[in-house]
Amino acid sequence: MARFRSEADKGNVARGVGVALVIATLLALFYASYSAGDSSANHMAMLLLEKRKLKDQKEKLNECKHRQMAGMQQEAQMDANTAALKATNMKLEQQVEETMLKLESLEKKHLDCVGQADSQKETWTAADRERASRIEELRERNKHLQKTSGRLTNVKGMKFVLLDASIKKLKLENRYLREKLGMPGQEIDEDEIIAKWNHTLQSSVVASNRSEFEISLTRPPRGLNASKELTGEKVFFQSKGIDGHYVRPSWGNKTGTQPLRHGVQEKSESIISTISKQIRVIYDYALCAIGNTATFTYPTYMRPLGNKPDAKDISLIDILDTPLVEFCDDCKPQEETGEFKLACQGFSTREQYGSQLFWKMRSRIRFQERILLEADNFIADNDLGEFIAIRLNWDPSFKEDCTTLIENPPQIAYRRILKRKKVVEHTTGDLAQACFPSEELAVETINNIVAKVGSPKVYVSTAMGQEQWAALQEKISAKLFRLPESVADQEAIDIMIASQAKYFVANRFDVVSSQIVEFFYLHTPQRFQDYTMLWEGSDSISVW
Repeated sequence: MARFRSEADKGNVARGVGVALVIATLLALFYASYSAGDSSANHMAMLLLEKRKLKDQKEKLNECKHRQMAGMQQEAQMDANTAALKATNMKLEQQVEETMLKLESLEKKHLDCVGQADSQKETWTAADRERASRIEELRERNKHLQKTSGRLTNVKGMKFVLLDASIKKLKLENRYLREKLGMPGQEIDEDEIIAKWNHTLQSSVVASNRSEFEISLTRPPRGLNASKELTGEKVFFQSKGIDGHYVRPSWGNKTGTQPLRHGVQEKSESIISTISKQIRVIYDYALCAIGNTATFTYPTYMRPLGNKPDAKDISLIDILDTPLVEFCDDCKPQEETGEFKLACQGFSTREQYGSQLFWKMRSRIRFQERILLEADNFIADNDLGEFIAIRLNWDPSFKEDCTTLIENPPQIAYRRILKRKKVVEHTTGDLAQACFPSEELAVETINNIVAKVGSPKVYVSTAMGQEQWAALQEKISAKLFRLPESVADQEAIDIMIASQAKYFVANRFDVVSSQIVEFFYLHTPQRFQDYTMLWEGSDSISVW
């Protein structure tokens, strides 16, 4: 049993060893198989990595090839550009050589010319030099003529304008008379008319009928009863627009003073006069221009009348604002010529003063806005309110003029306007006192007017010394004001201040007074309406 059990145990051990060997063999085979599989996977991974590297290398190789081709193309282009530049450079070098040859040729010709000129100078005669001097004079003359022709294109000669206006007037008269007499029409040769009237005007000047004028002074101005003709747009009344500026006078398609014209009289002398006298002359030009539907020009420069050695010219275009007359420099006045008097018959100030046409014209000759504002500022700064204005000219030179003025009263006097009213005369017929009032008369008259009007302030339009002014101030019951003579544009500003007074005392022999009276009535439509009515007397104006 025991032996049997030992043999059985031996058999079991043998079977266990066999099983163990089988298991070990299987394990060995599994390990070998696993090791072989792991090695194959690693090999595949490495193979894929190598393939990717190979692909990247190929891409880089292709990119390098493209770059190499582009570089070769650029190199070829640069070679072509270089060849073109070399060709251009060769052309430039060739041109430089040609230019140098030309310069050498020109320099040689210049030297030859200089040599010939020197030789010619040596052989010049006195006649040659005289001819050369004459040529230089002709050149200067040519320059002068060119300048003159340029000025002629800017203005039409006044004599031509006047003759043209006269021809038109004669044509109308000829046509009217032939129609009236039943005669056939007739062609008129303008050249014959010009020649005829030139001869007539040289031999005589159209004269005025003084006696007829003196009679006309006793008549009231024509047509003023038709007051509708003197309202609205017929007469220009100064006013301010919505922009605060003074409205400028207009006529036809023109507004205000037009640009300066240029004449051909380059050495024309300035007119020695006063602003008031120049305005009075311009009346004739404006009326005649309206009557002939023409454009007239008048010299713009004038020198103030007086004995001041340092007096400088002033320009009317800077003082007056009017569309009726154009101003010119380097030109001459024409009012004394026969052509002017012929063309302006029927439209002179002597014939029209105080008429409807006169007031339409007069209301459109104004001062520039700066002068109007200076007058307004003076009145406002001194708080004048409803003041009295007195024209008192005590200039010694005016006293000398009074002798002539009394013997030969001015032909165009504003007293013709005042003929419509019974105006108080403070001198009771004493013309010497009326022209140049004494200090006693002035003091008495001013004090009486101050008491009558009730105004405590008096503006004196005057020319007098400081001592006279101080003496007058002491004897007047009201406060006196005047504009210093040193003020620029003193005469114009003085006129505009006085014309805005409530009551004005005028000097019937003084041209400044006439300007003040005219501006006085044109100050407002109400004043002008009162003027156009036939009053028994005037409550706003009196005379010395």
